[in-house]
Amino acid sequence: MRLYGIETDAECWSNIDELLELTRLAKATPNTKTIGALKKRLRGYYDLGNTNRGSDRMSVVERTLFWPSVSEAYVQAPNLSSRKTWTEGLNEVDYKLKKYR
Repeated sequence: MRLYGIETDAECWSNIDELLELTRLAKATPNTKTIGALKKRLRGYYDLGNTNRGSDRMSVVERTLFWPSVSEAYVQAPNLSSRKTWTEGLNEVDYKLKKYR
């Protein structure tokens, strides 16, 4: 079994589309609940892949498309405790996910 269970481009796009939908919701209604849900999902993917063991288990699609989009989006995600980072952070997450989509 692959790290994220993603073997094809279509599966990758579907997972990225789910993250883009969470991003869209957070941008439409920016609050700690919506942004927190997005950050939690990104962090889950990030924590799973940010290890040697995780990296070794990634499929080609996960390594070349999914992981870069998730890791870059996670790093750029807004800080929940700093409202001034929300707009820019959400825009960056949106950009990073679409970049690999």
